[in-house]
Amino acid sequence: ADLKENRFVNHVDLLRRIKSLYETDVYEFVNLSVDRRDAIDSFTSLMNNLIVEGESALVSLSSNMELLNAKYSLIIEQKNLYEAAFFNDTNSLLGQNAYDDMQSFVENAKQIVEIRAEYNSASLIFDKMTRYLAALKPRYRDIVANKEAIIQGTKIFDFPDSDLNAIVPIE
Repeated sequence: ADLKENRFVNHVDLLRRIKSLYETDVYEFVNLSVDRRDAIDSFTSLMNNLIVEGESALVSLSSNMELLNAKYSLIIEQKNLYEAAFFNDTNSLLGQNAYDDMQSFVENAKQIVEIRAEYNSASLIFDKMTRYLAALKPRYRDIVANKEAIIQGTKIFDFPDSDLNAIVPIE
């Protein structure tokens, strides 16, 4: 597998792990443990690690998207030059030159499609990661703030139409 594939697969896997942890019922998780305090500590530690990993992924995705944008602009410029050269050489009846320009133009067009696909996939992952982290961070803060109540098994309810918005769905 190449670097692009690994990066994409790792980011999607991170999204899956964030979503899975977000959907985990913290009370059920703690109830299944012998040591409730240890369970909540490992749960919040995992949440924090995923938040840090997610924020790092956002930085990586953002810089990759900037790089792809710059690469895209350069390839578009090259494609336009080869396209213009192709027509000039064809009009000047320079067969080999025109053919070579056409090959370069086609290669640039392929690169443009690839770069656009990479950018769109990075953008999709970036948007999802941003939404997932926006949901996970307040959940993390709520769990940390209510750690003792959770250890004791006291539940906090989020009532419909409440403006407290302490618990936000991930999607």
